[in-house]
Amino acid sequence: NTAVTRVFGYAQEELIGQASNPLYKDQAEALRIQTFAQGLKARESTEPLEVTFRRKSGEIFPTNTTISILRDERDEAAGFLFLSRD
Repeated sequence: NTAVTRVFGYAQEELIGQASNPLYKDQAEALRIQTFAQGLKARESTEPLEVTFRRKSGEIFPTNTTISILRDERDEAAGFLFLSRD
């Protein structure tokens, strides 16, 4: 979406179909958040938590991020929605 391209400094073409790991401060932060999101399956969303990202320029910035689970028509976990405020 346009907000992601604006905040992170990447063109849409650079992000579509790519893993989100390069957007995190480092690999440890990516793993922390992925592990946290996987544990979310029993709940619908989280309280805001601090997540640290990295822009294409290399600038590191903190956000308050809420993670919500997306469910399919069978109420199965289908993905996650991340809402971040910088």
